[in-house]
Amino acid sequence: MQVFTKQQLNALDSGKAIREKFKNNVILAASGNYSRMLKKHFYWSSMPGLVKTTTIKNALEASGIKFYIISGKKSMRDFGYQLALIVANHNKEDGPVLIFIDDCEFLFTTNDNMNIFKNVIGKMRSFTYANNSALDGAKKLPKPIFNAVMKYRMKDAEGFSIPTDGVHFLIASNVKLPSEEEAAERQAKRPGPSAELMVSKAAIADRMNTHHIDFERWEDQWGYVASLIMENPFFGEEEPIEFSEEERTQMVLWTWQNFDKLKSRSVRSYEGLAQEMLMYPDEYLDIWNSSKYLDISFNKR
Repeated sequence: MQVFTKQQLNALDSGKAIREKFKNNVILAASGNYSRMLKKHFYWSSMPGLVKTTTIKNALEASGIKFYIISGKKSMRDFGYQLALIVANHNKEDGPVLIFIDDCEFLFTTNDNMNIFKNVIGKMRSFTYANNSALDGAKKLPKPIFNAVMKYRMKDAEGFSIPTDGVHFLIASNVKLPSEEEAAERQAKRPGPSAELMVSKAAIADRMNTHHIDFERWEDQWGYVASLIMENPFFGEEEPIEFSEEERTQMVLWTWQNFDKLKSRSVRSYEGLAQEMLMYPDEYLDIWNSSKYLDISFNKR
């Protein structure tokens, strides 16, 4: 079996260190020790394919703390419905309400949405959705959700308002939030709607503990995923299949050799390589080296 070079071993160690730093940050968020935190919400971001969701869920489950997930919602109203259900039915004996938000990029796509969310995590500590359609839409939902929404129905206006005292949010996103300095610079150089969105995003970032997974060198990015592949011999979610160390070593060395031409550098891309090994044991290398996985035009540039 081919042995890793010193450069590759350093890259594996460096990538693993970045991954462990992220994991430890999640463990801190899952500790539940919010009384000693000035900022009580967390926001993690990176490029796609770095298993943020899996890392966060595994850390939360290992902590033993009660948590909820809001995932895949497409509107602020639907987000509010789910939030109402969670807050209304949470048992206070389980401690604070801990909510993991995943795949909800809409939260940060408009100033209106961000203004609502700023109130959720800011001094007002409430989710307020004042819209005539809010209660009508809730009538079409399952009874538990409808009852939860009606519990927070506003008396003097249309819509509902959910108190978020004691609610802590952990958010995973592919979008890095800008700093106030970056937003101010954009506003000064190119004012307009896009700059205003950056200002709102920076205001959200200022209210949260933000952690962006970034890489200074391509070797670190390779090592981040490759070290995970070398640690975990199982591929697949429903019925995991074990791959030998030799097979996994071949995968990560191939991605090292072709890193600049890879169409994808995510964990999912390794699952594709593994699938080709299983289905085409005699031809998988030809498939790996095809346009399915590599930007063949790279060599012609």
